[in-house]
Amino acid sequence: MTLRYKIHAVIIVVFVVLAAVIFFISHMVLLDGYEALEPQNLKQHITVVTGISLIFGVLLIFVLEKWVLSRLTEMNHWVEEIGGGEGASGRLPVEGNDELANFAGALNEMLEHVKATEQELVRLERLSALGELAAGINHNLNNILVGVTVSSEFLLEDVEDPEIRERIEVIFRAGRQAADLVARLQDAMLGESEEGALRSVNEVIREAVEAARPRWKDEAELKGHEIAVELDLSHDLPAIRGSSSGLYNLMLNLLFNAVDALPNGGSIEIRSMVVGEGIQLSVRDTGVGMDEETAKRVFEPFFTTKVQIGTGLGLSTVYNTIVGWGGKIDVDSVSGAGTVFTIWLPSAEVGLEGSLAFSNATAVESGRVLVVDDQDIVTELVHDILVPTHEVTSTHTGEIALQLLDGEDYDVVMLDLGMPGIPGDQVALKIRDTVPDVALVLMTGWRLRDDDARLALFDFHLRKPLSNLNRVRDVVRRAVRLRRVRREELN
Repeated sequence: MTLRYKIHAVIIVVFVVLAAVIFFISHMVLLDGYEALEPQNLKQHITVVTGISLIFGVLLIFVLEKWVLSRLTEMNHWVEEIGGGEGASGRLPVEGNDELANFAGALNEMLEHVKATEQELVRLERLSALGELAAGINHNLNNILVGVTVSSEFLLEDVEDPEIRERIEVIFRAGRQAADLVARLQDAMLGESEEGALRSVNEVIREAVEAARPRWKDEAELKGHEIAVELDLSHDLPAIRGSSSGLYNLMLNLLFNAVDALPNGGSIEIRSMVVGEGIQLSVRDTGVGMDEETAKRVFEPFFTTKVQIGTGLGLSTVYNTIVGWGGKIDVDSVSGAGTVFTIWLPSAEVGLEGSLAFSNATAVESGRVLVVDDQDIVTELVHDILVPTHEVTSTHTGEIALQLLDGEDYDVVMLDLGMPGIPGDQVALKIRDTVPDVALVLMTGWRLRDDDARLALFDFHLRKPLSNLNRVRDVVRRAVRLRRVRREELN
């Protein structure tokens, strides 16, 4: 039974009961509550009262049907069309100013909101599909651009003729511009990176110092010590390639590290200046300093000298951020005499010479490197980058890489992420289980978020198209050093 018929039945029952009540009251009034009517008169009385009640009941049903039930039925059909996925053909009519009219108006507004939301979902699905397409294009083009940027950089290292060098630099810059364009395309579609031309370097530094104030001022004063932070920031710094949040976080890490090195108070000096075709930042403290062995390992993941605090990821994160921007970081420290971290970051428009200007003088250790990438051009060029110093083996699949690791000893494994067969992150997971001390380097053209869980499997991250040879060499040098340290710890 539908709601309409239920209401009809209830109305009829109500009026029949009402008729009985009216009859009883009239009977009591007419006979003063004591004498009964003649049977014929009683029958007529009951008939009249019942008839009047039924007439009123029918009239009430008609009124309800016209003003309430029919409008509710129309609303119900309209909602069923929407719920069935057919979509409503139009708006509900809004008649009058009563509650049902207000309800119909609310349903119309809801439909408009649903339609707007549906259109937005369709748009987002299209953007998501375009984003996935852009990510795939980005990955494939970065693999292709490896051949352009790395090859031209190799030539610039060997060629001395000015005219030829000028032409090679044109090729190199074109490759870099193409790589930047592809990266911006993916950023625009996926919103995965805010990296770009960062101009307000000094402003970010000041914000980080102010954010760290509770640590270097309030907390120190609570312990009865004083830490002074001095800023010596050069004006007219060029824009650098990076993000404000990335620079902010790495400055916070360096500030917190300096504060931890000043248990009895002291001073922290932060400087910025133009050096070559980029900027140099330095964070100097007058704290406890580090010995030579600690200074060598300070950028290694999970390495820390702090007791009960710290995860050992702070300075490792700083290093990876700076290397990812094409820069360098060095540490100079003497036990008991303080520490200075020196950072060099290339300007947003820097050329090849600028990216090579700030070199790390740490001695290079030779190691055995396994390069795993499904693109021949990548494996060949990475081999050429490393082979003067390291022994390099290349393969195209994760399965073969695991077989090689089963019978050979490698210090570093460089893995692409997207490969046929076993993906790079799954290969890394298997290597971690079987050879936990091997240093792993992710080498990919995919743009990954900082919170991507796959990054935790790797010690270092190189972004294709590998447009800085010294950056690649430096990462592998540190990876070899990390493997040596891990082996010593295991023994």
